[in-house]
Amino acid sequence: MKKSLFFISLMGLMLLLSGCDDSFMMDDSKTFTPIMYEAKQPETLGTEATTLMIKGVEDLVFDEIEKTDWKIITRYHLEYRGDHPLELTDDDDDYICYDVNGDALFSIPTNYGEIVVTFDKIKVTYNYLGNEVELMPDGGLKLYVNVEEEKREDDPFFLQIGNIVFRLCVGSFPVKIHKLPFCVYANDEVIDNWIKEVEKEIEKEQKETNN
Repeated sequence: MKKSLFFISLMGLMLLLSGCDDSFMMDDSKTFTPIMYEAKQPETLGTEATTLMIKGVEDLVFDEIEKTDWKIITRYHLEYRGDHPLELTDDDDDYICYDVNGDALFSIPTNYGEIVVTFDKIKVTYNYLGNEVELMPDGGLKLYVNVEEEKREDDPFFLQIGNIVFRLCVGSFPVKIHKLPFCVYANDEVIDNWIKEVEKEIEKEQKETNN
């Protein structure tokens, strides 16, 4: 009889503790509720961070999750006609920085017009006690944009080839790096005049050879 009473008491205590645990985890203080996420430093600096740390109050780390589906959406390729290099026109330190607060369109100003960019898969949720909780980025979600030149020629006519590089960053680390190829080259009139000059030189050399 005593054993039966002890067993029943033990089961009741376990159920009570279990019920208290659930109510305590979801109490009004939110002490154990996940609040934000932070990108974990990748093994190789400059590469994309693929691990997010789930954090609560006092920077307590709950968990780590993998996320690699961030998207930066741009055109496939950009082509401009001109005799000046492509430059960002709203930059202080060779790049532009934006705070990303949703799926809005961003217009990146350049000396050849605006470049439009938007995003997808930028919301981070975490399943906590059966509920999907949307988390905020610790340090903010930011977009850094800069121009990386690969090649430039000024003779016989202007040519510039490179990439506009977009880095979506959580705090200090990029979670998505996207490169938009571009090309700037001289207008048709400049190229036509160069072709005519080349043809004249060839014709002159042929005449001298024949004589």
